[in-house]
Amino acid sequence: MYISMPTVMRSTISVRLPHIINELPPSRLPQLERRLQEIVAQATVATRVLLMAIGMSALVGSSLGTQIGVGISMVLTLLLLVCEQRFELPYWLRMTGDGAVVALLVSSTGGVMSPILGVVLVLIPIGAIHGGMRDALAATCMGIVILLLTALLDMPVVSDGLATVLFVQCIAGVAIAWLSQLIQSAVICLYTGVQHQVVPMLTTQTTSERFAEWQHANLAIVETMSHDELIRAARARGYDIVGAAVDFYLAGERTPVVTSKTDCFVITSAHADEQSALVVHRNPSLLDRMQHEALAQLLVLVRMRSLMLVDSERRERDQHAMHVLWQMIGREQDADVAPLTQVVASKRLVAVLGLTGMAMVVPGPNRTVDALWQTPTESDVIDQLTTSQCAQISDAIRRETLCFVEHADDSLMVVPVYRHGGSPQALVVSGAQDDADVQRMVMMFADLVMRFCVLERDAEQV
Repeated sequence: MYISMPTVMRSTISVRLPHIINELPPSRLPQLERRLQEIVAQATVATRVLLMAIGMSALVGSSLGTQIGVGISMVLTLLLLVCEQRFELPYWLRMTGDGAVVALLVSSTGGVMSPILGVVLVLIPIGAIHGGMRDALAATCMGIVILLLTALLDMPVVSDGLATVLFVQCIAGVAIAWLSQLIQSAVICLYTGVQHQVVPMLTTQTTSERFAEWQHANLAIVETMSHDELIRAARARGYDIVGAAVDFYLAGERTPVVTSKTDCFVITSAHADEQSALVVHRNPSLLDRMQHEALAQLLVLVRMRSLMLVDSERRERDQHAMHVLWQMIGREQDADVAPLTQVVASKRLVAVLGLTGMAMVVPGPNRTVDALWQTPTESDVIDQLTTSQCAQISDAIRRETLCFVEHADDSLMVVPVYRHGGSPQALVVSGAQDDADVQRMVMMFADLVMRFCVLERDAEQV
């Protein structure tokens, strides 16, 4: 777009701006973006506060009708301020709200004879802050319309200051619109110049060289040994590629909803029924095709490494759980040490498998259940069971069927246990409803308790 400006100012920008660009480090670009957004937000709050201050000044010595009108305008101003902090309002809605506030202030304080008739001038900086030259001109026209409508409603009364305010509104609107366009052009020039420095490899390296360097750097992802280390390395790799913050949301994590803002976009990668996402805090139009492809490849690599780490952790967990089960039946144990009791084994299984709790119950009178032992000992899961939940567990024991009972935010797994010559029992487990491998380990524990007649408790066992 061609931007017209005075020759002296245009030459000044052409001379000074390149020096500013060369002195600004490319790593400061994200800070520059955030700082510009903070300035716009602070200026918006300042103009709203100024509008409220003008309204409050009109309350001194005013009538009840004036106080009501000014009060409504201040409430509307606060509402606009809160909404702008939480939502991205369309420009027409924001402009309509500002116009309504100003019109209400003018009409409630005397119309064309209002002492704050010049409050319409506040519309111009509000429009310039939000939408640059376009909204500044629109706000100027809205202020003129408000003044003319006020004069029309108050005819034949004419204020001497009305013509002055109209003239100042026109001149100030055009001047601020031109100045806002000039500032916007300078910011765009500065931003674009720094952005080109972020990826100097475009001019000094070929595409294949860049690709080879990124591939070599991706070895840091493959060598990670934990999930936290993986995310740290992945974010560092993403920043190296685009020069901006990058967030990863792997399978099972909730991906945030990204609005239509141009400074943020999402790359997704689906595997089976699970989807991973990569949120890049940078305008996608400022990245080249190679960067987009590198980000997509990075997401796939991070997702695959995450699955490998999860699988490795699951195998290690299952190995520890099997070791506990072997110890419970007297294997892998020193000759002078007794096998683990079911209570001690349950404590170790709860810790290894990441369960919430475990208990052995027997049916009681009137379809109730009584706990023989609970892990952890201070757990009150069984005591908190409702009548219907106790009935479901009792029926499962009687029918010798495995079932799941809904309980609070969790689901209790009920595994019937029948020991030769003993009363029917059931193993109630909390925290195993979402993992088939954990459920398998729990059923193996219940089966070993039944087959090897493992003791319930032993005071000497640790």
